Amino acid sequence: MKPIEQEIVSLLKETIGYAFVDQRLMIRFVSPNFYQIFAPAQSEVVGEPIIEVIEEFVGLEMELLNILRGEAPELHLHEINREGQGISPQFFDFHISAFNSAGLLIVVENRTRELTRIQSALQDLHDLEQIIKRLSAANRQIAESHRSKSKALAQLSTFFKPK
Repeated sequence: MKPIEQEIVSLLKETIGYAFVDQRLMIRFVSPNFYQIFAPAQSEVVGEPIIEVIEEFVGLEMELLNILRGEAPELHLHEINREGQGISPQFFDFHISAFNSAGLLIVVENRTRELTRIQSALQDLHDLEQIIKRLSAANRQIAESHRSKSKALAQLSTFFKPK
């Protein structure tokens, strides 16, 4: 495998995981990296109800069942913020779709690194805007000072003109 391919595979393993859920919304299979991405501290989740493992799905049971019955094509949840005691905020996207007619495929993407970088860039942009405002104010003060000095010098020069 070429270095760029290895990098892509590595990135996918770090950021994307999946789980298969049966028609009773019980987890039947998860990818090996699902735990690393989504629930590193979780014990075994196979056989558990999906809403107990992914608490953000509580209240979405009808939507999940509608996808299973073919009444809804899929469900996307974007930038779900998950915080916990002693855990820094993490952000996830979920894509839920029917898999054959046997259950749901839930793909989870950890977007924490990406969204943290975006947030940092936005903060830097805000900081730059504040610096530009301060520089503009300082430039206005310098220009006003220059005008005042020029005016004063012009008045002084009238005293020293030869008569």
